[in-house]
Amino acid sequence: MPFWTYLLHCADRSFYVGHTDDLETRMGSMEQAVSLDTQKRACR
Repeated sequence: MPFWTYLLHCADRSFYVGHTDDLETRMGSMEQAVSLDTQKRACR
């Protein structure tokens, strides 16, 4: 089954790595979600 791997660069200069088989839904949920924690709030 194919999937997407993504890498986000966060405001605290760390990286967040994830994977999904539905990228469009995942990107939408990340935009609406509360951050991973308060220091990583601005991930892009």
